[in-house]
Amino acid sequence: MVELGYGVAPDRRGRGYASRATRLAACWLLQAGRARAVELRVDEDNAASQRVAAAAGFVLAGTAVCQVKATGDTHVDLRIVRPPA
Repeated sequence: MVELGYGVAPDRRGRGYASRATRLAACWLLQAGRARAVELRVDEDNAASQRVAAAAGFVLAGTAVCQVKATGDTHVDLRIVRPPA
């Protein structure tokens, strides 16, 4: 499993860069045999990142509870994966 992250400069958002880059990176990782699946962890309130994941061919696979070591706080992320085709 590979966890992939992305970010786009504010003045370049909304142009499909993150979706395309995420799709290309995931496809390369899967086709080259570098991973069996690629995972994104997205805050359930981050609608923009969820749209990126959907446009890149990822599907919801559940949730993950994460703990912040420095504060002890916990939060829930969506687990969104791109399995092999």
